[in-house]
Amino acid sequence: MASSHNSTVRQYFTVNSVVVFQVSCNLCKASLARSGKGSKHSYGTSNLRKHLQSKHSTEHCNLVAEEQKLQLSVPVDNHLHRPTTNTLVKAFDAKRPWDFDDERSQCIQRLIGEMTALDDQPFNIVNN
Repeated sequence: MASSHNSTVRQYFTVNSVVVFQVSCNLCKASLARSGKGSKHSYGTSNLRKHLQSKHSTEHCNLVAEEQKLQLSVPVDNHLHRPTTNTLVKAFDAKRPWDFDDERSQCIQRLIGEMTALDDQPFNIVNN
């Protein structure tokens, strides 16, 4: 997953120029507190993620899919300019089916449900 300073969730928020431990949601303009106050603490993204998940489920699903894509991309060794090798555990985890309660699985199920309802499709559309 991306590091906290380069986190993909931050694209949905703008840092308050007056109060640096607060952000504004770019979608609904809600003001949120970032975790930690002052220069001693790093500002996390968990509160931002929770806001997206509860208020903007479609954007949250897009975020999860984007982060999954970034996580599965092959890392490159900057010194040698060649792909680094994955561990055996990572290789098996990438092929393992998601659990039913996995966040990614629930996101896909929610999107399929929305598509079925909005496009007035029969439930057996997922069989094809």
